[in-house]
Amino acid sequence: MNQDCACAPFKLIYQVFPDRFAQGLTPAPEDKQRLGLYPEGSVVRPWGEPPAEGVPAASQHYGGDLFGLAERAGYLADLGVDAVYLTPIHPAPSYHRYDAIDQRAVAESLGGIPGFEAMLAALHRVGIRVILDLVLNHVSNRHPWFLEAQADPASPRRDCFRFHGDGGYDCWRGHRTLPELNLEQPAVLEELITGEDSVLRCWIRRGVDAIRLDCANDLGVAVCRLARETARACRAEVQVIGETFHFGADWLRGLDGLQSYVLTFSIFDLLSGRIDGRQFGMNLTSLDQGAKPWGGLDRCWTMLSSHDIPRALSTLEGDLDRLELALLLQFTLPGSPMIYYGDENGMAGGADPFNRMPMIWDQDRWNGGIRALYRRMIALRADRPELQGGDFHDLSQWSANGTVGFLRTSPGDPREFCLVFVNPTSEPRRFPVYVPAGRMFADMVMRDLLSGRTVTTGSGSLEIDLQPRSGAVYVPEYRIPQYDFAKRL
Repeated sequence: MNQDCACAPFKLIYQVFPDRFAQGLTPAPEDKQRLGLYPEGSVVRPWGEPPAEGVPAASQHYGGDLFGLAERAGYLADLGVDAVYLTPIHPAPSYHRYDAIDQRAVAESLGGIPGFEAMLAALHRVGIRVILDLVLNHVSNRHPWFLEAQADPASPRRDCFRFHGDGGYDCWRGHRTLPELNLEQPAVLEELITGEDSVLRCWIRRGVDAIRLDCANDLGVAVCRLARETARACRAEVQVIGETFHFGADWLRGLDGLQSYVLTFSIFDLLSGRIDGRQFGMNLTSLDQGAKPWGGLDRCWTMLSSHDIPRALSTLEGDLDRLELALLLQFTLPGSPMIYYGDENGMAGGADPFNRMPMIWDQDRWNGGIRALYRRMIALRADRPELQGGDFHDLSQWSANGTVGFLRTSPGDPREFCLVFVNPTSEPRRFPVYVPAGRMFADMVMRDLLSGRTVTTGSGSLEIDLQPRSGAVYVPEYRIPQYDFAKRL
């Protein structure tokens, strides 16, 4: 985290799609439709049923709202969540709301401002911070600004977009329903970020704890930095996080955190055999070193699923052994782990729209084994200070046997460190590892927190024995009878 930022790092983030998470006690979905709270042409689907065929996915609603999220605050707190990342909540033609028509408002179908305030108060009561998704790169083609600019070439709103001589206009990745805003125009930046009544300031004043900037790569570093500086001037502890699908370490020059998919796809490629352990280690080290001037990997979110990619269980084709390794990496690597709603109960789902199905609340349909695994990994991370914010040193590049290894150390207590190893291959692996850690003494017992097995260190090394598709987390046991290795640490 930036040293000049007063905010604490997130320990466990939980992503929520408001329309798909929980229905509150306010009007039922069919009543919301009858009252005109959904855009014209919308279809309301029964909770849990698959999307209707022949109907655009973006117009299909399931009736979740912010009151429903407020009612589930206890569920999230019990899981260990300390931050909820909330996808956009503004009025929009679609259920996903990345095509806003009013970025200061809350969609009435989600509960409006009363729903937002109830949700914020409920989460804050149990110590959960709120991260709000803001889209500053583009708006809906039904946005009042765009409608005015398109209808009247002489309109002062015309310069808020980039129109072409043939009547076309710049739009996000070619989607004509998503005209891009002209961020070179001071009036646009004032409306979105810098103005006294800007969109950004509006939500910070309403009490959100962090802002997630959608498409940060499209915004560029300068706009991200402007957003961060403005947010910090408004309230010092507010974080600004940016989403990038590419290698976005440079973007940390203007951000407090990075939602990077480099880590996500590196984990999946490792577990599928598309890359080996050395490549995986190089990916991590490159991202860590690239981000090091602004904080390193600890400022990245680590995630296995999101609304933009298939759920982890589907990506891994239901292979629970590989899922366990993926979770082990997610919860022991630096950064803030993020859980996509329902993954903790074994929800599966391929590409959009199946990765965005409603949350399963029927406990009889939960996968108890997966839920227990999530709880175990959450507890492992919570129990080890070095996993929550310690330093990272890759060991994978030192071996050529397909395994992954890294050292996590606590800057606050030299006694706290662990060694994480993963064997993603289908063959057993036994090999020595030399560890550049002065706190790992010779003839010290190291205990694997996963299996309980122990190994005694050599002179700067230890012997690793991993079964196929297995992992280990070794921690030191400093004391032996009448002797303490750590007496001078």
